[in-house]
Amino acid sequence: YDKSLAGRLMDERKVGVDTHIKLHNAHIDRLKRGLSETIETSTIHLDFIDDLERVNFHISNIGYAILGKVGLKP
Repeated sequence: YDKSLAGRLMDERKVGVDTHIKLHNAHIDRLKRGLSETIETSTIHLDFIDDLERVNFHISNIGYAILGKVGLKP
C-alpha cells in the first residue's frame, strides 16, 4: 500500500468537494440569468457534476480503507 498516495487522496477530497460546490453555484447563477442553453441542459449538467462528486467520494473511501489497513487514521 502506498501511504503517501492514500494521504494525497484525502487532501484531494476537499478539493473535489469545493469544485463541486463552485460548479453547482455557477450553474445556478446561469439559471437565474435565464440563459437558454443552461436551461436546456440543466438536468444533464447537474447529473454530471453530481456523478463527479460520487466518483470523488468513492475514491476517497478507497484512500480511507488503505490508510486503515496500514494503521493510520484518516
